[in-house]
Amino acid sequence: MGYRADFEILLKGIFESINVKRVDHDPKARQGNKPDFIVINKDVPILYVEAKDIGVSLDKVEKSKQMARYFGYTNLVLTDYVE
Repeated sequence: MGYRADFEILLKGIFESINVKRVDHDPKARQGNKPDFIVINKDVPILYVEAKDIGVSLDKVEKSKQMARYFGYTNLVLTDYVE
């Protein structure tokens, strides 16, 4: 079961409440080339989110080659929808 659609709704609700209107979700992001979600304010990315399945060890993911490619991103959040 996927939680991406629900998580996208949550992100949009949170950020729209502070007048940030754009949360992009890229289904191609699953290939590991860029984070799953990007929150954009006035054409400037302000938050990147990489979402993994519930129960996936975030400690292991944090040390993966995929995450090493993301270290250049500022304001990156890694989540399994629980933590």
